[in-house]
Order: sequence, then C-alpha cells, then structure tokens
Amino acid sequence: MVRQSPCLYCQHRRRKCERDEESESCKRCLKMNRKCISRESSTDYSSEDDSGLQDSVEMVLLYEQVIEIDKQIKALEAEKQALVKHEPEWIIEYTNGQFRLKSKIHSPEEIMLFTQSAIRYLSPFGNTFLKKPLHFERIKPSLLRDALRTIWTSTNVNERPYLALTQHQSIDQIHPRSIIPHLVDRYFTCYNDSLPVLHQPTYRYYLANLQDPLNDPVTLALCASTSVSTCKHSFLSSHEKRYLGEFYYKLCIEHLTDMFDDPDRTMESLLTINLLQSFMFCTLRLSQAKKWASISLILAKTLRTEYKDFSKGACLDMATRIQYAMIHRNSSIALHLAYFIDLAIYNRQESEDVFDTTFDILPDDSPQVREWIELTNNIIQLSNMPAFSVILKESRQLLAGESGTLSFEEIIQFEAVVVSWWNQLPASVRICQSPFELTRDVVEQCTDTSQLMLACTLHVIMISMQSAFVQPIANQEDENLNDIVVHKAIAQVLHSAKMCLYLTKQIEASGRTCYALSRVIMCTIDGLLAIMQQVDMYTSSVIKHQLQECLSEIGYYFSADHLVSPVASPYSILAPASTPSTPSTTSSLYSSSSTSSTFSSNELYESYPIPGEAMLYDVIRTLVDTHVHY
Repeated sequence: MVRQSPCLYCQHRRRKCERDEESESCKRCLKMNRKCISRESSTDYSSEDDSGLQDSVEMVLLYEQVIEIDKQIKALEAEKQALVKHEPEWIIEYTNGQFRLKSKIHSPEEIMLFTQSAIRYLSPFGNTFLKKPLHFERIKPSLLRDALRTIWTSTNVNERPYLALTQHQSIDQIHPRSIIPHLVDRYFTCYNDSLPVLHQPTYRYYLANLQDPLNDPVTLALCASTSVSTCKHSFLSSHEKRYLGEFYYKLCIEHLTDMFDDPDRTMESLLTINLLQSFMFCTLRLSQAKKWASISLILAKTLRTEYKDFSKGACLDMATRIQYAMIHRNSSIALHLAYFIDLAIYNRQESEDVFDTTFDILPDDSPQVREWIELTNNIIQLSNMPAFSVILKESRQLLAGESGTLSFEEIIQFEAVVVSWWNQLPASVRICQSPFELTRDVVEQCTDTSQLMLACTLHVIMISMQSAFVQPIANQEDENLNDIVVHKAIAQVLHSAKMCLYLTKQIEASGRTCYALSRVIMCTIDGLLAIMQQVDMYTSSVIKHQLQECLSEIGYYFSADHLVSPVASPYSILAPASTPSTPSTTSSLYSSSSTSSTFSSNELYESYPIPGEAMLYDVIRTLVDTHVHY
C-alpha cells in the first residue's frame, strides 16, 4: 500500500492528513473550508517555484489568522459595549424631617446600587472621610509569589526525562491498563469534589463504552494527574506515581497535540487540558503549562461565545443542562488559571472576573460536589456585592504591586457588608452567628464539613485582602486614620490565621474531604509574612510562633520523601539566603538572576519523583526559617 503524502496545509501544521482518495481534498481542509493543495500537484515546478508556493501558503495561513483574530476582537468589543451600564440617578425628597426616594426601584440590584449611592449623601459623617481618600502601596510584594516566580523563570524549557524510573523494581509489577479503574475511582472520590471538571455519571457511562481507554485523551489526562496526586489515600509509592504519570502523559499529549485545533473537539480539548495541568505543575513542566493554559483560555472563550447562555441551563433538558454546566465549570477553571499566571508570574491583572455568575448544581451531582458548588456560589454572591467588590478590586491591585485608594468609610463598611452577607446565608452552612466571632472552641465542636469549609474559605479571603492594607502611604494629615486601618488589618490577619489553622485541623480530622488544605496554610503563611515588617517586637514574636505552627502543619500534606531538609535545599542555590531586614531582600533572596542562569529548577529537583511537591515545600520552609530564626 502506497503511503499518502500530506497536503501542504497539514504538512505545515504538522497534523495528520486524512483523505479517502489521493485526488480529493483532505478532511481537515474540508472542515476548515480551505483549498487543499497536495504536494504532488507541485512536482512539475522548479525548486524556486516550490519555495514560492510554500511562501504563498504560509502567507494565506497568516492572513486567515489575522482575519480570525480581528473577528474575535470585534466580538469582544461588542460584548464589552453591551455590558456598559449607566448608574441610575436617584431623586430624593425631604418631607416631614425624613428623606424619601421618589425614583422607582425595579430589582434587588438597583436596591444595592441605591444603597451605595445614597451613602455619599446620607452618611452621618458627611464628607469627613470622603474628602481625603487613603492611599496604599505594596512596599514588600508577596514573598511566596516572588519565590515561586524565581522557580518559574529558572525552569529549563527543554524537558528532562526522569532518570530514576528504571531503578526501582516495583515499577515492573505495574500495569498501566489494569490500574485505570482504580485511578478513576480515586479521582472521583478525592479530587473531583473541589475541582468538578467532569460530570461523574456521564463520564462513567462514556468510559464503559470505550473500546480502549489508552486511546482516550480525557481518560489519559485524568490518570496522569491522579497518579501524581499527593492525596493521603493514594496507594502508590512516589516512584510508581511518577512512572504511571509519565506513561499516561506521553500518550495523552500526542492525542492533545493533534486535536486541540479541531472545532468539533473544543470541549474535549478543554477538558483534557484542565485535567492535565495538575500533572504538568507537579513535574515542573512549567513552560508546557503556560503554553496549554494559553490554548485553554482561547478554547474557553470560544465556547462561551458559541454558547452564550451557558450559565442559564437549569430550565433546559437534562442533556443540554449537563453540557452547559460543563462548559461553565471548565471555562471558569481555564480563566482562573490564566488569571493566576498573569498575577503570580507576570504581575498583571488583565484577566476578567472569572467567577461572576453562580454555577448550576446538577440533580445527579455527588453530595460532595453539591456542597463544594454551594460554597462557591455563596462566595460569588459575596464578591458581587458592590461594597465588597470595591475592596476586592483594590486589594487585587495591591497584590499586583500597584497602588490602591479607598475612603475610610468604604473600609468601615467592609466588615458590615460581610456580616450582612453571612446573616443571609442558610443557618445550615453558618458555623456561628458572626464570622468575626469565631473561636477555637466553636471550631473544635463543629463536625459539619460544609460549615468548616465555608468559614475556612472566608478567613483565607480575609487574610489575602486585609494583608494588602497594612502599608498605607505616609501622610501626616491622615496619620490617625492610617493607624486605625493598619491596626485593624493586622488584628484581622492574626485572628484569621489562627482560625485557618484550627479549621484545617478540624477538616482533616473529619476525614470527609481530600481538599488540598496545604493551599489554605500557604495563604496563611503568605499573609503573616506580609504583615511581619509592620508590627512591634511582641506581635512579631506572635507571628513567628504562628509561622512555626503553619510549617509544622503543612508538612503533614507532603510525602515524607519530599520534605527537603535545609542542608540539601536546591532553592538555596536559586535564591541565596539573606536576612529579612536587608533593604534588598526581595531582589537578593527571591530574584537571583545570576544563579538561575546557571541552574534550572527542574534540574535541581530532578532527584525527587514529584519535583513540584519537593520544590513547593522547599520554598515554604526556606521562607519561614529565614523570618522565624532572624
């Protein structure tokens, strides 16, 4: 059988060229509605003509890409204009010693808008605190984020094979095909709860009808990431995790490379990338993670453009409802990952609000998934409240290294808004009457996981937001107000940090969830480090004690063979240690360019089966030790 040669388009894109007969157009060109030019049709030309033809094809491809990008830009501009709304003007009259609203209110949203607008005129403080807004800046950026950026930028683009795979005899006893059902069960038991990428009933039916799971990219991506999971229920050793993960990843990436630009497989490609990202981060394939995150962002926006009502499927037939729910969840995950990369790596805030609409809870979602989505929806409702969103926006700017501005009254309202939102929640999810009155005794007496998780999530948000407001720009006229804000923020961070420690221990003791509680402790450590340089000696000693507790607790969530000791710390090579009081701490401790040009992070951690796990613990331990023992 004579082998068919690919057409010029498939050859240029390095894609498989499929066609029934040599004289017909290939399937890819037909699908993309383009002219199919076979290589044989150009054999009569001279080499110079061949070169010219190839250049012409490339020019056509570039032109089509420009046209497509232009269409996307116009579509985005149209959506932006459609979202622009003018705040209504309120007509207020003063009658019999009372203010009365003459304008009509047509929706709850207008009530919230009026509440915020009326404050400017009806506040008992008048314009006392609105004349001179308070300005903040992030003098010392997030130490943890800067450390991770150092690791990210020092990663070698060329992937290095895991050399220790063949040195362990237990690997010979593992059969990747037979272990797939166990990994699928483990995924839905421990992983899909907090990251509901897949709809379990639909996927299990799909899996049961597969002829060969090793040819399915979604299943391969699921198995690759589940293999290297740090979940305490994993039945694999560290070397077995890496061996299986590499096996599934290699097969998956071959399928993904060939299908990601197929318009008929957009959702399948997005699912695969979302599932595979965890494996790429765990194995420090950071350049690959960035590349596929960019592709998933395009896929997510494509689906949201094609299915504009993706968040309104609750009243549709079940098949469409499931499809819309999966589009909503997976596109949000892709947008959130893009936001994380923009903020954590590039220090940008160009991403749109990811979680702006609540998620649909499907009738056959598992109880754990239902609890998690209900929690997420509650947080979305809080972030959409106007007074809260103002504080959230400014704190994000500060986290990105920009300056922020808030009025004193907006800061005062913040706590009241959170309490108001809390009181509107069902009693079944509230751990206590007020979120700011949570105590250790209340936490230790609670056995309801949904209550513990909601309280934990809220206090993580409090740490992240309040730690951004401990560095106001000095101004003698506003010195008293600045002191009030700073002291309040520091007290809130310290309280929330203690509550997060108690909550994580109680959630772990319940044994009902495998949510990555290490992320909670990481946020707690980052917040404590942010306020450490703004406190007195006594408070500093309190913070150091809390940091030591956090380090001791977070070690429980890492494998014993990945707890990097200070003596063998690869991170110390990338970022030589210095004292926290050194003026150039950030640049010298967390941004060493001279060493990172000599060593790459994936080379330094290649002796560990899961290098991402070892790297993360090494960075956290180094940061805590540097500040605690100074």
